[in-house]
Parts: sequence; structure tokens; C-alpha cells
Amino acid sequence: MGGLIYQKAVERDPSFITIVWLTGVAKVCGGILLLLNLREWSKITKRIVVLLTLISGVFLFFYGFANMLTLALSSIGLLSLQIDSLALKWRLIFWEPFFMIGGVLFILSALRSKKRTFK
Repeated sequence: MGGLIYQKAVERDPSFITIVWLTGVAKVCGGILLLLNLREWSKITKRIVVLLTLISGVFLFFYGFANMLTLALSSIGLLSLQIDSLALKWRLIFWEPFFMIGGVLFILSALRSKKRTFK
């Protein structure tokens, strides 16, 4: 997969560039969502912010977990994926665990914000 992504980046494929921008916007929105948990809001707004943070955390965790499972199955030969062995190792060791840890941190942030606000 690493080679394919590199190739699309070098070719400046318009659909790939759009995806890169969309993922960048999603990451900025995630950061803003976490920052919104630090501010005092009305109860209804705070509930919405906490709920969105919790949902985001669950999504991030399960996204990383599903990818980790798929890649692990591919690494032992139960699934056939077209992915370079170096990219496979990189994603198993770093990238997918990063999503899972990020999801856990989002969930903890939501729970702490909820606890601090709705005592």
C-alpha cells in the first residue's frame, strides 16, 4: 500500500488529493472537538460535545482494531491483501495501534469532561 500511496501522490491524482485534504480537515475537527471539552458550556451543549467526543473515540478505536485484525490475518496468510511487507509491519506496529490509543484517549477525555461537568 505504501507504494500505491506514493505513486498517487507523485502523480497528483485529483481524487487522492481530495482524500488527503478531507483527512486533514477530519484531524483538525478532532483536535477542535477535544479543545471544546475544555470550555464551560451550557448543559445541553456540553452533553453534545461529550457525546460527539465519545462517539469519535469509539469509532477511532474500532477503526484501528478492525484494521489491525485484517492486517494480522493477512500477515499469517488467512487474507490476501496487496500490501508491501514493510508497510504491513509499519501499520501493525505503529499506525493501527496509534488509532486505537487515540480512540481510548478520546473516550477518556469525554468521560473526564462528563465527570467534571455533571457531578
